[in-house]
Amino acid sequence: MMYADEAVFRRTAAGQREMLIQSAPLSPHARRFLAVVNGHTALRPLLDLGFGSEPMRQHIEQLVERGLIALCTEDDLVSVFPSSRF
Repeated sequence: MMYADEAVFRRTAAGQREMLIQSAPLSPHARRFLAVVNGHTALRPLLDLGFGSEPMRQHIEQLVERGLIALCTEDDLVSVFPSSRF
């Protein structure tokens, strides 16, 4: 699956727990991406934080498949930025 640069991800409850417990076997890049996901910053600025030339697609898909992050819906974004209308 390919995500647009404007896609916004949020940590799920399982992702929040993983940040505390660190029990899942994640690659360092996947764990770092999980740490920077915040539910309001778009994908491109997150990737620009210094993941280098590492292809992040597989790491992001792994986090989604494991239920640790999820793509934000319009409702998620409106609850974070209530004055914004899409």
